[in-house]
Amino acid sequence: MEATLKEIDARFFRKGMSLFPTGVTVVLTQTPQGVHGITVNSFISVSLDPLLILVSIDKHTKMYKYICNSDKYSVNILSAKQEALCWHFAGKKEGDVEILFEEKAAAPVLHQALVRIVADIVDRHEAGDHVLVIGSVVYMDYHEEQEPLVFCKGKLGRLVLES
Repeated sequence: MEATLKEIDARFFRKGMSLFPTGVTVVLTQTPQGVHGITVNSFISVSLDPLLILVSIDKHTKMYKYICNSDKYSVNILSAKQEALCWHFAGKKEGDVEILFEEKAAAPVLHQALVRIVADIVDRHEAGDHVLVIGSVVYMDYHEEQEPLVFCKGKLGRLVLES
């Protein structure tokens, strides 16, 4: 499929972007009502010195309000065995989720996530219908023996690496 700038609409753009495989994360933050989370695949590491990460949050979500009033968030990179968590925080599945409070970082994280990162919010940038939230990493742990959950073409899967 091809289109000129004049012909590109949000649906066409979204379809094209779905061809780019990404990891799947759950972003958590503490609110006065408790912990709130959202499934996010727009996550990147920004800098090694200082250690910075970035998440992109849709302004039409509850998380937008919460993260704009927070000073900290966690990014939990999901393993291939955690599809249910992806759907739960995307609002498509009900049930209880084990959320831990990481005392070393004073923030909520997901039990058994592939990677758990806690960051202090250092900057926010409005970007169209999203806000880019930059965080300074204060805590991290990981389980490298697990495989990551991958999202591509609107579906979840696992990454198979050639040896």
